[in-house]
Amino acid sequence: EDNVRVHAYFHVTRPDGTEATRMLEFEEGGADYDPKKYRDPAFLDKNRCSAGELELLSDGDFLFKVCPTMTIACKLAGVDVNTYFPSCPNLQSALLIARVHWNEEKEDYDITYSNPLMLSDLQSSRGVMEQHMTVLPDGRWLIVLRGSNYVHEGWNTRISTAAPGFKWYAVSYDEGRTFSPLMPWHFDTREVVYSSASAHWFYRSQQNGRLYWIGNVVDPSMIHANDPRFPLHICEVDENLGCLKKDTLTIIDTVREGQYKVELSNCNIVTNPETKDLEIRLSKININDADQGSGKPGDWYSEAWEYIISFE
Repeated sequence: EDNVRVHAYFHVTRPDGTEATRMLEFEEGGADYDPKKYRDPAFLDKNRCSAGELELLSDGDFLFKVCPTMTIACKLAGVDVNTYFPSCPNLQSALLIARVHWNEEKEDYDITYSNPLMLSDLQSSRGVMEQHMTVLPDGRWLIVLRGSNYVHEGWNTRISTAAPGFKWYAVSYDEGRTFSPLMPWHFDTREVVYSSASAHWFYRSQQNGRLYWIGNVVDPSMIHANDPRFPLHICEVDENLGCLKKDTLTIIDTVREGQYKVELSNCNIVTNPETKDLEIRLSKININDADQGSGKPGDWYSEAWEYIISFE
């Protein structure tokens, strides 16, 4: 259902103490939020996007990620949305990287945006989601994200029920100002990283300095939308090629006998400040998955697990 209309705001506190709040705007004819006109179509139907995840850059600029609707993204890219993503373009999102620079003359921030990172509804029924980015030693920015092959009648989905599930990636050679088109991510063996529509992370070990990726790598024949979310893997990133080293792919955990729907994906990742070990805290959702979908109290039962990983 189209029951959430998200808008993103940017709040600035200037050196003199004055403050300003403004909505991120990508379309003409829009209106800011007015509590007296909270159903104003100029607000509800325009400039719909979400934003977050601030990150400071070495030159003093900072960035954040913006997820506008596919309608907005197609306009920015100069693409006909009715051809590229006609199914539900105001429900699903694309991705922009916003770079924020302090303008001393204006005593305000200037915001510039990268080109939109998009997947058509023949590639992903849910646009792009859960993007994670890292900087490689030669200065390239590598971003990896999830799509979805979920087929939903209410979305007028065009994607095929046989569409494969990938993790997708793009590369920037100019510090996030422009990105390459999204492509299926791969191992150094040229094999594709098949993965369900699930969360994933980059992690740089403080013990050996190497970069790793944590996520679900699964049998491609089993992938349907968000499932399966097991096994949970860790794999080293080849920082010269920007892909995964297949011979380092290691299972952190997987399902036990008789389990089919346990989620091994949503977790918190931290570095132990004393030992420098990687600590992963994960909720095993649906651990009693024999009752999945039955409406019984155990359907969403989970257990909290902790994994400690040391690196050589």
